[in-house]
Amino acid sequence: TAATPEAVTVNHKGELCIVGYQSPQIVYCYPLKSAGANWKATKFTVPTHGEGGGFHNYRQEFWFNNWSSSTTRVYRYNKNKVALGHFDVSQRYIRQTWGDLGTDHYYTANWSDSTIQRRAGLSSNVLWTNNIGGNPGGVAGDSKSVYAMRYNSSTVWEINKLTGKTTRQFNLTGDYTGSLYGGLAVSDGKLFRGNTSAWVYRYDLLTGAHDEVKFTTATGVYGAAFDGLNYCIHSSSTSNQDLYCYEIVTTNCTKGTDCDDTQKSVNPGQPEICDDFDNNCSGTPDK
Repeated sequence: TAATPEAVTVNHKGELCIVGYQSPQIVYCYPLKSAGANWKATKFTVPTHGEGGGFHNYRQEFWFNNWSSSTTRVYRYNKNKVALGHFDVSQRYIRQTWGDLGTDHYYTANWSDSTIQRRAGLSSNVLWTNNIGGNPGGVAGDSKSVYAMRYNSSTVWEINKLTGKTTRQFNLTGDYTGSLYGGLAVSDGKLFRGNTSAWVYRYDLLTGAHDEVKFTTATGVYGAAFDGLNYCIHSSSTSNQDLYCYEIVTTNCTKGTDCDDTQKSVNPGQPEICDDFDNNCSGTPDK
């Protein structure tokens, strides 16, 4: 992105908007790719350790875990795919992880236990558990909710991030195929579902309808990590070192029109008053 994110939101045009740390703060907005876009992968060499994994937004780290019948080992990598070490979680068969946007918490889709769980830090500490039944195939989220699915179902569970309670269930409609083995991602009001048949489908989070966007991947999806711009997938092999990243949010950004996001009284819709500030972002104070 054009700036290190301090906050992320979605504007009225459905674009992903990022607020930087610099002063005055500037907003950069990135639109999602359209149905006719080029979905070419960038390939990285990084050990993915088998099935599962995800991206921790708060820590800005890729996490890849082994597929274990007891304790799961999670391997951490920074945005440049450099190893940072590992930690162990007292949980078996974690199909996907998703790291929270604003807190040092993460969520797991637990295949054999039928549960979605929220955990703290680099620990096994469970903050809440939601039993969605069956075999959970993926988990992803946005600023308000967590979304989870069983591996062989079109039903989506929307879960309150703070309470762990299900707030809504809805079904995906339109194009739909293949098993979900850790391939969920959420961006700009859209849900991406990658499957083991090497296809990714995009759906509207409000209606559940397929929006005609889909693309094929270099391998069947047995783990997905969405870093805010790129949907990165890998195979199921424990010796795999190929990570394929697809840009699903375009890097052709448009700069926001608010000239000072640190001041509530300064934006293009404000009347200009005589106070030595450019209240309406015209480029000239008091004019």
